[in-house]
Parts: sequence; C-alpha cells; structure tokens
Amino acid sequence: MAGVGIRTVVGALALSALVFNSYYAYVVLGGNGAAGGWLGGSNGVGEDDLGDLTVKVPESRLYDLITYDYHVFAELYGKNLSSGEWEDYTLIIDGQMRRSYPALVDALDGFNVPHACVEFDTDTTATFTIYVNASDAEPLQIGGNLEAKRKEYIELNTRRLIDAYTEASVGIDRLPRYNVPLNFEGWIDAFADPNREPVDTVDENIFGEGQTIQRGQNGTFVISQDYGNYGFTMGTRYNWTASAAQRVADLKALRINITGTLFGAGAGEQNEDWFTFNETVWISKDCSFPVKRYSLTDIYSEDQDRQNNTHVSRTVFEITNTLKKGGFTRGTGAIPWGDPSATVFEERHPMGEFTGWQYAPTNGAGVQGSSFTFGVEEAVAEALRNSTGLQGFVNSYNRPGRNCVVDGAGYNFTPDPTDIAGQAGVYRWNLSFAVMPDRAEQDAARQSNQWDFRYSIVVVDNVTWSVERLQKVYRHRVYIENDWGLQRGYGTFNREFLAAEGVTLASSEQILLLNQRVKDGVTNPRTGDIDWKESTYFLGAAGMGSATPGLSMLQTLTGLTFPSVDFAWGVQTQTVYESGSTFGAALDVETGQLVYVMSIQGTALLGIFG
Repeated sequence: MAGVGIRTVVGALALSALVFNSYYAYVVLGGNGAAGGWLGGSNGVGEDDLGDLTVKVPESRLYDLITYDYHVFAELYGKNLSSGEWEDYTLIIDGQMRRSYPALVDALDGFNVPHACVEFDTDTTATFTIYVNASDAEPLQIGGNLEAKRKEYIELNTRRLIDAYTEASVGIDRLPRYNVPLNFEGWIDAFADPNREPVDTVDENIFGEGQTIQRGQNGTFVISQDYGNYGFTMGTRYNWTASAAQRVADLKALRINITGTLFGAGAGEQNEDWFTFNETVWISKDCSFPVKRYSLTDIYSEDQDRQNNTHVSRTVFEITNTLKKGGFTRGTGAIPWGDPSATVFEERHPMGEFTGWQYAPTNGAGVQGSSFTFGVEEAVAEALRNSTGLQGFVNSYNRPGRNCVVDGAGYNFTPDPTDIAGQAGVYRWNLSFAVMPDRAEQDAARQSNQWDFRYSIVVVDNVTWSVERLQKVYRHRVYIENDWGLQRGYGTFNREFLAAEGVTLASSEQILLLNQRVKDGVTNPRTGDIDWKESTYFLGAAGMGSATPGLSMLQTLTGLTFPSVDFAWGVQTQTVYESGSTFGAALDVETGQLVYVMSIQGTALLGIFG
C-alpha cells in the first residue's frame, strides 16, 4: 500500500466538514422535520411501554433551554468500477448540543433593514474521530475536537428567519507522516431571503406548537416543490405513527415513527430508490423541544465521467440527540409573536442600481468612481466582438426563449510595480459563458458523453504609463489574453429564468461596503477602495456546491455552510489552502440582498503539502 497521499488527507478533511454541516444535513436531508424516520436510537429510552399517552405540544418560551447528548455516525464510500480504486471515510462525533431562546433583539435583514426578532441559539461542543481507508493508502485515523455556536434571528411578526450567525472552530490532531496539527476557525453571517415562503416541514405537519397527538394516531401527507421553470416536481411522501409511550430522561414521551419515500422528475409519481431517510422523534407535554431524535439517511449514486469510467458512491448519516437527565429548563416569558400582515420586507435593496442586461449585469454609472477601472460590460463586449469561437458558441445556442449567459466571472488586478500611483498594470476578467441544455441536448450529451456547454475566455485591460511633456500619461489596451474555448460543463439556469434587471457592478460594490465587516475585510484603509492585491471579485453561483474561487475548499476544511443563490456578485480575499485565511461576501444579483459575509482562518495547507 502507498503512503498517505494528499488526496486521501483532503478527502478525510472533506468528511470533517460534517462536523459543522451535521446541522445542515439534519435540516436539508431530512431531520428537524424535513424528512422521514425509522425505529432506532434506543439508547437513553426506557424499555417499558407506558400505555396510552396524549401529548399537547407546549409553545416555546423565552429562556427555554435544552441540553442534548449529541452523536453522529457518518460514512462516505466511493469506488471507480473501471479501475477498482476505492476510498472509505468514517466519522464519529460525540458531544453535547444546547438549544435555547435567550433574548428579544433587533437584527438586520439582507436589505440592511432592522426588525424585531427572537434569538434562537444552537451550541455544539464535541470530539470526533475520522477513519480513512483507501485502495492506494495505508489506513489512517485522525482525531479532533469542534465547537460551533449558531444564532438565528426570527422576525416576530412573520416568524421568518432573516439572519443566522455561526462561529465555528475545528482542531485536528497531528496527521501521520506530516506530524502537524490542523486548526481552523471562522464565522459566517448568512441572510435568508425574507420574501421566500417558509418551507413546509414534517414537524409542523405532525407535532407543531399547540398540536395534540394521541398514541395510536397515524397519518400520511406529501411535501413537494414544483420546479415550474424546469418542468418537474420533486417531493417526499410521508407515513407516520404515534406507536408507543416511553420514558426519556425521566419524562413521559410519545414515540413517533416517520417513514418518507422520495419521488421526483425521473420517476414521476414512482419512488426514487437512491435515497432513504427514516426518523424517530420522542415528544413530551413537559418540553417544548423534542426530547429525543434519531435519524438515518442513506444515499446512493452512480455516475460516469468523460473517460466512461463508472463511479459509485454511498453516504450514510446517523444523527442522535438525546435529552440529558435534568437537561431542560422551562422559560418564564412568552415570545411576543405578532401579526404576519404587519411586516412587509423589501424586494429590492434600497441602495441598489438596477439595469437591464443580456449576458452579464452592466457596469453601472459609478464604476469609474469605484474600485473598478475596467468593467465587466467592457470585457464581455470585447470577447463577443473579437472571439470567433465565442461567436460560434453563442450563435449555436441563442434562440427565442433561451440565451447564453455569463454564469461565472472573476476579476483581479496585477499592478505594475514601477507605477507608484498603483494605476498601471493588468486588469483581468476571466469569463465563462454557458447555456443550460434542453432535454434533446441532454439526451445527446449522455449518448456521446460530451457536455461542452461552456466557453471560457480571459479579457484584460493592460494599462501602461509613460512621461510625456513632463506629464504622466496612462494608456489602456483591451484585448483577449486567453481564448480557452469549449469547456466541459453547462449552465444551471436559462437567462430567461432570471430577472430582466440586475444590480450593476458598481452598485454591488456600494451595497457590500455598507456592511462594516466587509469594509474592514476587503478595503485598503488608506484609499477606501477594494485592495486588489488581496482580493478577487466574482460573478456567478454562490453557496453549497459553488464553484466560485475558494468556496469549495473553505467548505471542505471548515464545514461552515454557505446559503445558496443562483447569481451573485461577491468578493473574496486569498484562500485557506494558500494562505491559511480568507474573507468573503456575496449579494444576490436580482435583488441586491446581502447573502453572506464570512471569515475563516487556519492552517495553510500549501505549506504542509507543498
């Protein structure tokens, strides 16, 4: 067997993202009322059946506080069926989780508007062990510890989440062979879209506040989402039974078994067999939180790469929260929920400049007065005017009802060190044009395994300086630096799915810099402009699964969860891989709403792996 390679170690770190993302998996994959269940997680539950039991779920109160014993088991397995290579990662977490409603506060939403809110906290402290096995490496065991503190701000009238602030840290013990510890800490301020309708949950359907459930009750319901723009619906069909009465931490509790079956576009109303989620929840009339939750998720996938190699993967999560004995304190104050009609949220940022656009949002009137001297609009025009390859790509796919779009772009500046004023140098836009293939094109691509629905090109503004007649003169030359041509990939949305108007480049900068953390994180204190020696500006998708610069590595190393947005303006400094630290922020192109602000610091992996 070979020694531990960088791919194996980074793979292990990818699994450690579950340390913080276990809450994300719990909510999105099914827990916290989002999916199904099965009878498991019996530890901490009395074996005796208490007979008939009726539970009326009490309302949440200010100062409610619960402490759980927290356990996670996760396994990720992948194999290349063509080569036989495989990797297997196992993660075990043990610790405590505390949840509470500690205060009434004023909080800003993503439009920079204050609202009266109740704060909801989730604090987790735990240790973990990662086990790694791979076909090309010796077995590896990595230990560590974690701490995560999350504060959610819920608007009192609408009961909608408008902001969530998370601080997290993870320490990984010394790695075999490298003999160095890894430490990462960071925070993210994530702003939910306040105009989006709350997602229906299993909790609300079965045991929301004020609901009464009796042993023996059962039911069936469906939670689904219609993706009208894409022409399909996905959802989960649920069956639940209040099957037994048991004792958890000296409290009488009703056990509810929930089973969910996923159905989707490919199967119509038939079940999807690649995803299994089962959950068991115990509720008590004496506690506003579930006194115990056990969830089991099993996901299987199969994919084929460009070389026709078949890859299979399987992911299993088990998450258990069990009330500690004496671990619940009932609050003393009512939460002053208000009238939902009393709050109207902004739909566009009040400070935003919105204009029509075709391929990419425009520069905006103030671009020359901002940190930018070379706008995205000028770069796109140069690319379309002088690249015959790009012209052919656009002409092949543009038609009524569908157009190519710049769904990814990155901007940076390489200064000329001889120019003391710092204006001369190379201003660079790395542009990615893309189209979402229609069904016929997707079918053809599957047959040929050719998914070349993306075109990459780099445009620069090369600014030089000279002294003429005792005056300093700057000259600009805009040209295509690299015409990379067709690339594997495709757009995730049609241009027509997005708003007709978008936030301009200059306005996006102004909105971002309204946030003091952003201003402190990316601007030069002497000039007040974005520091381009440290920063990159980007346009494109942001959030989970994002390909924007550095975000994938950040999420892998820390597990901090980024909210998703289809089309965003954003700024980022450096990367954790190269420098050990990064800072970033993004806003929604369509609304101007701030989506997230984040900062991460830790061990620079480049120094370890070279």
